[in-house]
Amino acid sequence: MNAGIDLGGSTVRIFYETSGTLSTDEYKVSGNPLVNKIVLDFVKEKLSAKKVDILGCAVSGGSSETVKKLVKDGLSKVARFVEVFSDIDAVHYAFFEDEDGVLVIAGTGSNILAKFNGKAVHFGGLGYLLGDEGSGFWFGKEFLRRGLSDLQTGKKTEFSEAVADFFKESDFAEVLQKIYTASLPSKLIADFGKTVIKTESAKQILEEGAKLLSRSVYTAVKAAGIREEMPVKVGLFGGMFQHSHFFKDAFERHLNDLLKNTEFVPQKTSFGEALIKLAERKIAEETIEKTH
Repeated sequence: MNAGIDLGGSTVRIFYETSGTLSTDEYKVSGNPLVNKIVLDFVKEKLSAKKVDILGCAVSGGSSETVKKLVKDGLSKVARFVEVFSDIDAVHYAFFEDEDGVLVIAGTGSNILAKFNGKAVHFGGLGYLLGDEGSGFWFGKEFLRRGLSDLQTGKKTEFSEAVADFFKESDFAEVLQKIYTASLPSKLIADFGKTVIKTESAKQILEEGAKLLSRSVYTAVKAAGIREEMPVKVGLFGGMFQHSHFFKDAFERHLNDLLKNTEFVPQKTSFGEALIKLAERKIAEETIEKTH
């Protein structure tokens, strides 16, 4: 059996491939941005009874040697081979395999990977403290900020009512206490965003986020050497695109204003299949290298 693990921002998914059939287990456990012993021990427990040959792991920051070593060391006893990849590399492969293309992720966080003529430009993915424009966290934070401002000034708006309803508290100071003492404030705020993403008040914020994210994509495309008049294939991935048609439509509209020849393409293969294929290929390449 080969397997894959997605250590996501708010969910851990484990993919199992047996005789060409893929199955998935999903857990509401945050794997990113804090990949640590607790998360790895959780995964080890789930895999302990399985006989895994090749294990592919997708994790934010997976291109870092420090992160690779952390994950490989933590999971070395549950599989014969463990390979670690940046999550965005695995998703890009799911959309484009080895072809050129621009991947845009807008989930709990946001991230962009543009590949063109052998050059790869990774833009964004700075995390909730430094970036993540257009992401679920960014949207939740902006909605929450406006709601807290209204609570402070005594305004009864859709923003303030949504905050009071979610946190079961109308005192802004008590809401702040709950946020800043949460074990994972970024997940809490992103979860709040999910509850208000379809409200009328959300539209202005979603429009702003879509515009910011499209500008980041334009920056990545230019850095990769793609000129404005060139055909650009773009893949969209993540909860913001899935759960808000308004956000998706706004993003596509803003990007089309910046890039005149854009084609939005569907995903070729599932994320789990792509992750396992990447791990299998990496093991095969390493085996060939050792025999020469």
